[in-house]
Amino acid sequence: MNPKAPTYEKGLYEAGKVYEQHAEPKELQLPPLIIPDESAAQVADTATSIQQQVKQAMSQFALGKKNINSDADWNAYLDGFKQMNLQGYLDIYQKAYDSRPK
Repeated sequence: MNPKAPTYEKGLYEAGKVYEQHAEPKELQLPPLIIPDESAAQVADTATSIQQQVKQAMSQFALGKKNINSDADWNAYLDGFKQMNLQGYLDIYQKAYDSRPK
């Protein structure tokens, strides 16, 4: 090993081996999915909206601005997903999953 240009690959590799026992089995991992070009923009926009909705709701529930035990607040949170067409987003992913090479 060159002390002027040390590499940490071996140490990182060995440290990572410890975690392999906790890895999800390959057969349970979601394979890479191919989203059709005509759906890519919708998927990207909806994914961004979902992330924003979740972050905003988490902060509001955590700060007590909304009550997670309130049916009205919880249903309003869920309605936000319906308004952003979450079902259409899921349908695109389901179609991509169903058409993946097996």
